[in-house]
Amino acid sequence: GGAKVKFRAIADFRVRFSEEIEGVFGDSVSMIVKRKPAVGKDVKVDGTKIKANAADDQTYKKADLEARKVELEKDIKQYLQSGIELDHEEDALFGKDNCGYKIDTPETERLIEDFKKRQKQRLSENFAKTLTAPPEKKTEAKEEPADKNPDQLNIFQKVQQYEKITGALKGKDELPPDAKINLTDPDAKFMKRNGVISQSFNAQIASSEGYVVAADIAVGNAENDLEQLPAVIDQVVENTGALPEQATTDAGYFHDESLEYLDENKIDGYIPSPQQVNKERKNLEDTGFEPHNFKHNETEDNWECPNGKPLEFENEIIRDDEKITVFQCKPEHCVLCQDRSKCCTSAEDNRRGRKRLEIKKSTDLKFKMMQKMALPEARLFYKKRGSQIERIFGTLKQARKFREFMLRGTQKVRIEIKLAFVAFNFAKMIKEGIA
Repeated sequence: GGAKVKFRAIADFRVRFSEEIEGVFGDSVSMIVKRKPAVGKDVKVDGTKIKANAADDQTYKKADLEARKVELEKDIKQYLQSGIELDHEEDALFGKDNCGYKIDTPETERLIEDFKKRQKQRLSENFAKTLTAPPEKKTEAKEEPADKNPDQLNIFQKVQQYEKITGALKGKDELPPDAKINLTDPDAKFMKRNGVISQSFNAQIASSEGYVVAADIAVGNAENDLEQLPAVIDQVVENTGALPEQATTDAGYFHDESLEYLDENKIDGYIPSPQQVNKERKNLEDTGFEPHNFKHNETEDNWECPNGKPLEFENEIIRDDEKITVFQCKPEHCVLCQDRSKCCTSAEDNRRGRKRLEIKKSTDLKFKMMQKMALPEARLFYKKRGSQIERIFGTLKQARKFREFMLRGTQKVRIEIKLAFVAFNFAKMIKEGIA
C-alpha cells in the first residue's frame, strides 16, 4: 500500500539490537558456507575509508583538552563553593528552616523596593539616551563559538563541556600529548579519502566468491592496513569455521606481522611489495640485483648475490628492539664486478664500497614473497583481486549510497558496517537462488 518504514524506526532498531546484529552477520556467513562450501577457501582482503559522523573542527590536541578540563574543574568547584557560602549567609539572615518561598522581614522588603527603583531609573535613562544619541551604523557582529570564549559560558555549559571532554579522554591515557582527539566522536581519526582529509573510519573486509565473509573496523582505527591482516583472517575463521587456503591483498598489507601470520598458518598468500607496485606504475623492470634476488645459503649460513659471490657475516645490531644480522660482500668481489652499478645502489653501499644486506626475522619471508609475486602466474592470479573486492566497495558506496556512518564510536560503527554487509550478502543469496 505504499507504506514505508520510518527512519526513526530503523535507527531505534539498530540501537536496541546492536549485539544481536553483530551475531547475525556471523550466522549469515555460516549459512552461506553450508550452501556454497567453496566460500571461505580463497579470500580477498582490503580496506576502505568511510566518513565518520564527526565534526572536523571539533578536533583538539590531547594536551589542550587536559588543560581545558583542569580549568573547567576549577571553575565548577569555585561555583559550588560560592553556592555553599551563599547558603550559609542566607541561613544566617533568614533562618535555616526557611525555604525561601515566603520572606516577609522588613529588611528584605526594603531591599526589594530599592531594587525596583534602581531598575526603573536605569530603564528611563536608557530610553532618554536613545532619543538624544545619533543613530548608529549597524554592523554585523560575528559571535565567537562558545567553546572558544570560555568566559562567556554559564555554569551549565561548563559542566556539559567538562563531561564531554572527560568522555573523549577516557581510554586515551597512552596517547602522546600532541595526539588529536575529536570531541564529537573520539574514536574517529583524520584520514585521506579521495583527496579529502576528514574524520573517518577504516573499514576492513574479506570477500570470497563475491560474498563478504569478514567485516570490521581496523584495529585501533589505524589509517593504514599494515597490521590488519591477522585480525581479518581470524574473523574469517570464526565465521566460516576454517582457515582460508589462499589470501590476496594489496601492497598496503605488506608487513612483517602479516607475512609471519600467513607462514605460521600455512596460508598461500599473494601480497605485492610497495616497491614492485611502484615499478609497475612506472613501467620499470627489475635489474636482477635487488635485495630480494639474493639467495640464502643455509649450509654456509650466508647469502649469495645473483652473480654467485658470497656475502659473509659482519655483525649484529639492535634497532627498534629488533635484532638485525648484517652481511657484507668482500671488497675484491664488489670492486671488480661489472654489475656493481646495478647492485650497489644505496648510499651505504657506495660509502662502504661493497654490497651490504640487513637481515631480520621476516626478511626471508619478504624476499620469498617478492620472488613469488614476480612470477607471471602469481601476477595473473593477483589481478583477479580487484574485480572481486572492489566491486563490493562500489556497490556499497555507489549503489547503496553508504558513504558516511550515522552512528558514533567504534563499537556502534562496527555494528553498522556489519548490518550493511548482512543486507549485501542476503541480496546476493536471493539473486543466486540459495536463500
